[in-house]
Amino acid sequence: MLGLLTAILAHTAAYGNNHTLGGSYHMALELLALVGTGTLAMAVAALAALGARHADGSVLAAALARLCPGLVELAASGAVWFAAIETLEPEHPMKAPLALIVLALAVSAFLVSLATRSFVQAIAALALAIVTQRFVRRPVTYRRRFTRPSSARRTAFINRRYIRPPPITVTL
Repeated sequence: MLGLLTAILAHTAAYGNNHTLGGSYHMALELLALVGTGTLAMAVAALAALGARHADGSVLAAALARLCPGLVELAASGAVWFAAIETLEPEHPMKAPLALIVLALAVSAFLVSLATRSFVQAIAALALAIVTQRFVRRPVTYRRRFTRPSSARRTAFINRRYIRPPPITVTL
């Protein structure tokens, strides 16, 4: 899916806004790239959360870095996706030079690879920061107990005195 993202970026760099990517499949391709990237992000976050208790920072980051494709694999996948997208599109009058397309694929593969690796490192650092912080001191707060004003206490006491009849009436 990162190859699709690379192809979308390269297509935008090569052709600009002259025509839509993939013709009528434009929205489906963008949603597929979004879902694939989001799934990768959730998988990395889940693996970082599971591995954070058993590894230190550099080990966890190195283990998660294996999930990121290399620059050559990303460029090759992007080229395959780019070719597939171009076959979906109807004929368009503007043809980009092959050198520009190759350069756009290389640059977009580098940018996607850099962004993916920095994202994975940030997720690893965040997971370790959450796991290693065992105790957080709370700020001291002083709470005053609620006390009724003295006149309200006195009124409650006076009203309570006359709940039952006086004892003198019971003896008669």
